[in-house]
Amino acid sequence: MELSLLTNFLVSVAIGGLVGLEREIYQQKGTRKKKRGFAGIRTYLIVALLGAITSYIAQRNDLPVLIYIVLGGIIILIVTSYYVSAVKGYMGLTTELSVLLVYVLSSVSMIEDYQNLAVILSVILAILLSAKDLLHGFAKKTKQIEWYDTLKFVFMVFVILPLLPNKDFAILGVNDAFNPYETWLMVIFVSGVSFVGYVLTKMVGGAHGIGLTGVLGGLVSSTAVTQSTAQDSKKNPKYVDAYAFAAVAATVVKLFRVMLEVWVVDFSMLSLDTLPILVMSLAGIAVLARWSNKAEVGSEDKNEAEIKLGSPLSLRPAIMFGLIYSVISFITRAFAGMNLSSFGYAVVGIVSGIADVDAVTLSMARQFRAGDLSSGLAWLTIVMAVSSNSMFKAFIARVSGSEKYYARVASAMGLIALVGLLVISARLI
Repeated sequence: MELSLLTNFLVSVAIGGLVGLEREIYQQKGTRKKKRGFAGIRTYLIVALLGAITSYIAQRNDLPVLIYIVLGGIIILIVTSYYVSAVKGYMGLTTELSVLLVYVLSSVSMIEDYQNLAVILSVILAILLSAKDLLHGFAKKTKQIEWYDTLKFVFMVFVILPLLPNKDFAILGVNDAFNPYETWLMVIFVSGVSFVGYVLTKMVGGAHGIGLTGVLGGLVSSTAVTQSTAQDSKKNPKYVDAYAFAAVAATVVKLFRVMLEVWVVDFSMLSLDTLPILVMSLAGIAVLARWSNKAEVGSEDKNEAEIKLGSPLSLRPAIMFGLIYSVISFITRAFAGMNLSSFGYAVVGIVSGIADVDAVTLSMARQFRAGDLSSGLAWLTIVMAVSSNSMFKAFIARVSGSEKYYARVASAMGLIALVGLLVISARLI
């Protein structure tokens, strides 16, 4: 037997073993021991081996119909098993369907061109099966309005985006000031990143600690995390250290989000000069390391301390982001035509940073990619925006938070902004 053929068989069997092991563990957890499962790890291994052998024979003898015949037999077996389980009161169909998928994936894995895809899909299948509690918990926490927002996001991606013209338009004499398709694409990108953070935050919840929730909340909105924790610092003074930790952690995550956005638009800009943002991130991480021991919340209290975040998929914030992004793009393009000094871009960064760091970051990266702006001016504007936004969050802490919360958050935000300004100033001199 050739080594490559043996490898293909081993990969197919490994697919069955991976999914079968997860199902075996599932059936042995807690009260599930009382339920006799339809298939354990041995069944999955046999089904995978059956799929591999069937696929091999079908390919060697040009009999693709053989795969479907065996597939039909497995479906009959699954239907019979489900009927018996339903009579006994077990209505779940997850295990039965996973057996069917293992047969399909193991058959596909015998085809060289699709082997990697089959392995990736089997890993995804195992993850989905093992994430039952997380997914069900998330579904229970999801409100109807959040589900509607998700449908709106799908509409934004697959209906609105394809209809928009991918063309640059001039506005008030400023060339290439507005591209409907690219602007909406930026809206989708930012909303998508925020949604990932929102889902993770909902899954984790307050039960896993305020600090971790703050880190994940930074993917959604560091300003929203600051606003929420500032208000709660007055309601629950005993959590003030944890709330301050969450606000700073969200800001540090925001800095990494800035680098992600630049990387997505133009990697070369990210590789040219990330020192200011990296130094700001390190300053924030140093503060978090110093506060880590004080940020812990007792396990009996964690459910009381949950950071509240709004859904990032609502149309209103998406449209507002699109408007802010368009305005910033228009202003900076107009400035580019005037050959303004770095002072002008610094002012743009300070003003726009209060409204939205994502918008100015994406706009600067886009203009750098188009050749309208140097990396130095682009990074200057971004650093000024981040610094301005950090100080704005210190202002939120002063207005909405307790005195202790304000003292902690303001000192951390001030340090982050200061080191960023010092580094960017040194680069310009």
